[in-house]
Amino acid sequence: MSHPIARYDDIIMALLAEEDNVTRKLFDPDFVVHEDTSMPHGGDTTGGDGMGAMLSATGLPGGPVDGLETFVTVHWLFRDRLALEARVFYYGTPALAAALTRA
Repeated sequence: MSHPIARYDDIIMALLAEEDNVTRKLFDPDFVVHEDTSMPHGGDTTGGDGMGAMLSATGLPGGPVDGLETFVTVHWLFRDRLALEARVFYYGTPALAAALTRA
């Protein structure tokens, strides 16, 4: 059995390499992202849509939240070596929500 930290590292390395086909194989078909409902994209997103949410590039340089001081924490749950669930917690949610709403 693969350790969850090693599996998380696999996801990060695939994301950094921009290998979406590899990344998607690391997610359970029932994958769900839980995000603060005060965010424009908040709530629960499941399956392929959930993976798409995790692969979004809104935090990249030049994106709508570029320059905002914030921290994001993601709590991961794995099942059978695949990412099953991600709970996303933001510091500075009101500023983030406002920036994403204007985007």
